Amino acid sequence: MHKIEVQKVAAGQESESYVFRAFARRADEVAQRAFELFEKRGGADGLAIEDWLQAEQQILGVATAELSEDESTYQIRVALTGFKPDQMQVAASEREIVVHASICESAIQEELFKRFQLPMSLDAGKVSAALSKGMLQIIAPKAGLPVATAATVRASGTCDPKCKNGCASASSKRPVLVPLMS
Repeated sequence: MHKIEVQKVAAGQESESYVFRAFARRADEVAQRAFELFEKRGGADGLAIEDWLQAEQQILGVATAELSEDESTYQIRVALTGFKPDQMQVAASEREIVVHASICESAIQEELFKRFQLPMSLDAGKVSAALSKGMLQIIAPKAGLPVATAATVRASGTCDPKCKNGCASASSKRPVLVPLMS
């Protein structure tokens, strides 16, 4: 397994990142190519999505990807067979991850971009990436999640004898987990 360095990009600073700038240029090229495909078809309505998807494949390349999440992280897997670790770049901002892979050798020239826009903010400083057997695995922790902290809660005063919560007994001094924001 090879670790891939993740470029951490502060919110609003995406234009300072090579990977984000390169993706933005390619996104413009996708729009231009989709329009060219539309014109090539004679400008007929009804196939805009097909034109766009074909343009994305031609400009951004094709990579099979999977995005999943649990309560605390996003997990992204991108198939990058044929690419070496030094031919990949990963950049993460507050709500977005961009993957760029490029081979520029004499006989082979291939470039691929994949962007993931996420519904919740990430902790960009803790995003990690690793390549193993042609599969890029990215782990992106979600930001601002509450942290559970142990706290002891003790009952005070008198308890109604009819109370079934046991607060009048010695068990009222047992520790209780209370979620606290940190």
